[in-house]
Amino acid sequence: MTWILLNRINKITNGQRQPADAGRPLIKFALLAALMLLSSGCMKEDPPAAAEEKHAALVKWEAAEKNDLEEWTELLGITQPLPNRVAHISAAVGGYVLSVLPSDNGKTIVEGQRVEKGQILVQLDDRVLRANREKLLVSDPELQEQIKQAGHALELARYEVERLERLQRSSGTSVMLVTKVEMDKAQLALKDAESKYKAAKAKEEIARAEIKAIDEQLNLYTLRAPIAGQLGMVHAYPGQTLAAGTSIAEVVNLDDIDVLCFVPATTVGRLRLDQLVRIEEKEEALTDAVKLEQGRIVFISEQAQAETGTVAVKARFPNQHRKLRANTLVRVRVLTEKKSDCLTIPEAALLEDQEEPAVLVVETEKKKDKDGKEEEEHHARKLVAKLGLRDRDKHRVEILGLFEVEEEKKKPVPLEKDTLFIVEGGHGLEDKDLVTLKKEEHEEEKKDEK
Repeated sequence: MTWILLNRINKITNGQRQPADAGRPLIKFALLAALMLLSSGCMKEDPPAAAEEKHAALVKWEAAEKNDLEEWTELLGITQPLPNRVAHISAAVGGYVLSVLPSDNGKTIVEGQRVEKGQILVQLDDRVLRANREKLLVSDPELQEQIKQAGHALELARYEVERLERLQRSSGTSVMLVTKVEMDKAQLALKDAESKYKAAKAKEEIARAEIKAIDEQLNLYTLRAPIAGQLGMVHAYPGQTLAAGTSIAEVVNLDDIDVLCFVPATTVGRLRLDQLVRIEEKEEALTDAVKLEQGRIVFISEQAQAETGTVAVKARFPNQHRKLRANTLVRVRVLTEKKSDCLTIPEAALLEDQEEPAVLVVETEKKKDKDGKEEEEHHARKLVAKLGLRDRDKHRVEILGLFEVEEEKKKPVPLEKDTLFIVEGGHGLEDKDLVTLKKEEHEEEKKDEK
């Protein structure tokens, strides 16, 4: 604005027609002085800059405390029945299906129901075998009569030999009542009778063995549950002709269940048999009975998988209350380490968005205010933390030491029991930033009530 006015003054002074230029500087000076007085009157004096105020960040802090910690390693696995708790039922012989899931004592059997060991599930047509069995049973009386006849012939032959022997002993040396030929014929007749008796008995044994073989074959035509458990889907229908080896159904007992995990070689060294294992589940979804149920490691393979280099590990869990299904993906946690009386801090105190985990500690400085009263001023200080065990359930981590951030060789910082760690509101704070303790809502409400 001043520049515009000066420009106009020059035009005015230059536009006056005077014979001499001696008066022009005076006019310019007068107009310039008037302009300065005018501008000074219009301008307002700027207020002094307000002193920059320091605002303290509201944070929460806690001191380190002693705790017992448990470190759990997380694994991913597939649930599966125990090796002796799953049975695949298949037809051992080909045959025509007569009935499927017949009623047992008036109770109907359905898929998904619990069945007991020996329960009949499918019945194949066994009428031909049963007819052959009846035929053998009918011929049994005839065999019994043949055995009796052979027995009578045997007794008769023995009696004849004994009679001739008595006559031979009672005769003198001069009189021969029994010739040698007669004696030999009697003995041969006895041997023949014994042989026929043995043959009759052998026929009886053969008939019994044939009946037993047919009974065993009949068992193959009746498909039963080999174990007690839950019946799966049945793949057979009345009127169907099955080939030998056709799969019919599956029975699974999941009162106990295994979780098969393939563990990296770097982790398997921390595992051992009978180690405590838990299934990762939402805490609010668990009942008290389920919370008490914990599994154990029952198998660690001696060799790794050739394709992946991982090691097969099985953990076994009771499953009466969990009702876990087979072939589902679950997360399990293994108790790999346990410590007592550790110095710990909350997980919320860690700043883990950097290469080395850091923490913010609170340093207190005493100062005097304008009235001379002593007051405390709190500042944040960032330090590198050396950590130990981490307990995910308690959300606490073992703190082993503190070190400077920017030092090439990390200089240790004393770690004391009363060291305060910022657990809330610390993100974005740097060294020497002013902080103050954030009060809880219930404390503020109490103050308002008073």
